[in-house]
Amino acid sequence: MPTFLIIILAIAAAIFIWSMLMGTTLVIEKRILIRRSSSELFAFLRLLKSQQSFSVWVMQDPKQSTHMTGQDGEIGAIYAWESHTDKQVGAGEQEITALNPNQRIDTVIRFRRPMQSVANTTFLINEQPDGMTEVSWRFSSVSKFPMNLFKPLLTSMLGKSMAQSLQNLKALMEQTTGHRA
Repeated sequence: MPTFLIIILAIAAAIFIWSMLMGTTLVIEKRILIRRSSSELFAFLRLLKSQQSFSVWVMQDPKQSTHMTGQDGEIGAIYAWESHTDKQVGAGEQEITALNPNQRIDTVIRFRRPMQSVANTTFLINEQPDGMTEVSWRFSSVSKFPMNLFKPLLTSMLGKSMAQSLQNLKALMEQTTGHRA
């Protein structure tokens, strides 16, 4: 019996140490260069409904119900969604919290399902001298124990989805101008 107890305590200690090493803040940032001006990208990205045409999460369930409160593209606008068929899409809302014309868009996402959580997202838009514009998409949230144990997995999964969404954005924006990078 003492050996069994020592093993259990060792496993519990290892989990505790792992969770401490993981920290509680999850930050993911992905970037892409797009052949469009910062003003064109800002005008498109500030509209929450624009995500329907590039975000892999929004496109995952085309039958989800959505609702817009306030003026889309303005501070305080809220885009709410609820999926009745895809548990991964779940339900929640995204609100524009700050706008810096042609440079930055900040939002807060409040997830209701499949689990309650709050995250902040930022689009940073930085026009380059060569006619390209860098778009950085930052996602940050706090993950408490035991969810922080899954931080490496979440970082990988969310990072891949963000990168794919940015590729979709690039294809969409460059297609509409006839440019190919």
